Amino acid sequence: MSLRETLDTIRTAPVPRSEEAAKFQIIAPVLKGLGWDAARPQDVLIEHAVGGKGGGKVDIALKGPDHVVALLEAKAPGQDLNRHVDQVIRYAFHEGTHICVLTTGLEWWLYLPREAGPPSKRRFATLSIDNDPLEQLTDDFETFLGTESLLSGKAEKRAKQVLEAKRLVDRLNVELPKIWSGILAGPDDELVELVRRRAYGALNIRPTSEQVAAVIGGSPVPPTVQRSEPPPVPPKPTPRASPTAGRPRPTAVRLWGQRYDVENWTNMLVTVADALYGRHRADFDRVLDKRGRKHPWASRNSDDIPWAPKLVGSSGIYIETGFDARAMERRARGLLRLFGYDASELEILLDSAPARSSTPSPDSLPSDKPDRILLWSKHYPVKSWKDILFGVANALHDRYGDDFDRIVTNPPRGRGLPRASHSPGDIARSQPVGTTGLYMTRNWSRASLGRATVSMLEFFGHDASEINFVYDQGTAATDS
Repeated sequence: MSLRETLDTIRTAPVPRSEEAAKFQIIAPVLKGLGWDAARPQDVLIEHAVGGKGGGKVDIALKGPDHVVALLEAKAPGQDLNRHVDQVIRYAFHEGTHICVLTTGLEWWLYLPREAGPPSKRRFATLSIDNDPLEQLTDDFETFLGTESLLSGKAEKRAKQVLEAKRLVDRLNVELPKIWSGILAGPDDELVELVRRRAYGALNIRPTSEQVAAVIGGSPVPPTVQRSEPPPVPPKPTPRASPTAGRPRPTAVRLWGQRYDVENWTNMLVTVADALYGRHRADFDRVLDKRGRKHPWASRNSDDIPWAPKLVGSSGIYIETGFDARAMERRARGLLRLFGYDASELEILLDSAPARSSTPSPDSLPSDKPDRILLWSKHYPVKSWKDILFGVANALHDRYGDDFDRIVTNPPRGRGLPRASHSPGDIARSQPVGTTGLYMTRNWSRASLGRATVSMLEFFGHDASEINFVYDQGTAATDS
């Protein structure tokens, strides 16, 4: 009779009335189904002496070729096993056995006696013949008490894995509520920003951080109060040179002996990710476990990616691409290493005409239209002259978030600052400013664009020297 048939028969049989009956009617048949036959006394030791002088006798010891591999202490059905845990663990510890069992026949408690901690922290499994699913019960018995599993050491190894997983869950049950309570009490800035983005996507309304924090804390949404005075201008940051200023753009990559044409650094990173997805469709989602210092490398939800999410093929996974050129290259090589490749397998072919950059005069634009502007280590493409103004507006919003709305609520007069509004009907020939929810006019002369760009920077405590105009091809572009 197989172990599964034995367990099924036990379920329908009357409950034994004593410990001896439980040994005969349940424990012995289960052990036989596991390959331990009581008819072989060299393998199944009954009333085995343990602990030397002053020790005791354990009901059943399962023995391998040269040592005991498990101990079983039996009690009558219905007894409280908690009263006997210390006894069986003490026996197993003296015997040097790695697995021991306390059982009523119907209930089986399995322990790793040599692990640290109180007995409750050493129990790795509880098997109930009456209540557990039959298939799972059969598998657990064979995994932890089967002859091949015990004699090979697989049972101990698997038991340690299960116990470690249980300890991790116990720790999470204690610590995660504390972490969550701390987030709600704060609340955490990342959580607030996530709710704000979701609200804007669903309602086209951008709530303030205070409004979101109130809802997270269980309070009603407070009204937004118009401030009579503009908030203080933040301190002017020290300009720093971008590591990518003047770096040529990529024209192609070679990967695993194959060439892929690319148009820019973003396209280079996405091309590498697409190639990896083509080779690793079954396990490409391992990229979801990779995290940077603040954000994940990838997510199935584009809202989780703070800068420029791009979809990788048909994977349903988005990667972040809002980096400078050197960071793009590091991320591409990091993706290769994540999937077991050497970073040197990626060769990036650069344009032979190096990029050049310049900075604007205080109130005018350069004579040649740039291909992009570089501001605070981030690039914004330029297809027409007005893109310079809108690119700077986007950069300021990226840097200051909701505080960028000061350009609407408290605009200074007589400084050439571009007029902005949340309603496109308020602005003649309006154009949206990226994803800010604001609109500005696109009806500018070239001279006015320069003054408006510099005025907007100065309003937020910056100056024109912080902008770099970058020319990818090394030649002047035509005016548009």
